[in-house]
Formats: sequence, C-alpha cells, structure tokens
Amino acid sequence: IQMTDTVQEIRVKTKDNMEVTIPLKIAEQCGTIRNLLEAVGSNSDYVIPLPNVSHSDMLLILAWLQRFPPQQPDAADELQTRHNNDHKYRGRTRIAPLERRFFEALPTTNSLFGMLNSAMYLDIPSIAEAGSGYVAEKIKDMTVEEARAYMNMPDDQQGWEVEQMKNDLFWINKKPSGSSS
Repeated sequence: IQMTDTVQEIRVKTKDNMEVTIPLKIAEQCGTIRNLLEAVGSNSDYVIPLPNVSHSDMLLILAWLQRFPPQQPDAADELQTRHNNDHKYRGRTRIAPLERRFFEALPTTNSLFGMLNSAMYLDIPSIAEAGSGYVAEKIKDMTVEEARAYMNMPDDQQGWEVEQMKNDLFWINKKPSGSSS
C-alpha cells in the first residue's frame, strides 16, 4: 500500500503487464484485492498481480466503481429483488438507466464480457449483478442462434444431436391448434 499525506493508493499489475494505481477506497470494493491486501499487509512496494484482468477491463471497472459508489441496501431495495426467499440470488429485476447507458456505451460485446469476467474474478457484486441483468435483458427475446452470436458462443452440437433434441422436444415448437366451431 502506497500512502501519501492524504491519499492511500495501491498498485496492481494486469495480465498484459500494465501497472495501474488505484485509490484504496475504490480498491477495497474489490473482494479479491481486499483479501490480498489483508494477506500482504502494508508493504508499500508490493504490486498486486491480477493475472485474469486485462488493462482495458481494469480501466472499465475503475470507471464503473468511480461512477457508481457502493450504497447501503435498504428495505425498499429488498422489494425490487426476485426470489426474496432464495438466499443464493440477490439480483435485481431491473437495471438502473445510468447503468444501462454505461453498458451500452461500451465499444463491443467483448468489452462487456471481458469487464464482467474480470468483475467476477475481482469479486465485485455490483458490476456482476448489473451486467448480468443487462445481458439478460438483451438476450431475453433472442433466438438461440442470435444469443450465441451476441455472446460469441460457438454451436458445439453435432447435427444428429440437434435432430434428436427436435424429436424429443417437439412439443416446444408445436403451435396451438385453433378450435373451429
């Protein structure tokens, strides 16, 4: 940890060997970095390696953390979550307009998914929740092929597997028959 008179900062090194100085207040929002800081103590010369985070993803994450500081949850927020009894899921049903605009301003979907993967590695729930909600909104009305293209996922099924699923799940694509009287 590098300490000056008024500002405390840490240094991290991304997987592409770029060093980034981060204010301690922001770095502590990242669970992974917070845990590493506890392990290394106050050694001001230590640079925390982040082997799963690229420099460009780190800059996006820092922009997010500066723009959307953490807020204390209140009772009103609990009403906006789904599956309130499910302790594994604490996601929101909607993503805030400012958060949506942040994601929409990203240059590519690769930037979005790189940022989300890095946020998951760094243990930043605010980005993971908002990003997952944004992706869910984007793909909810897409076909499987469109969703694969959006998420850059190859179709790894063999032709016979696709035919087998169509036969096994024929009822999914069955159109309701209209009754004539």
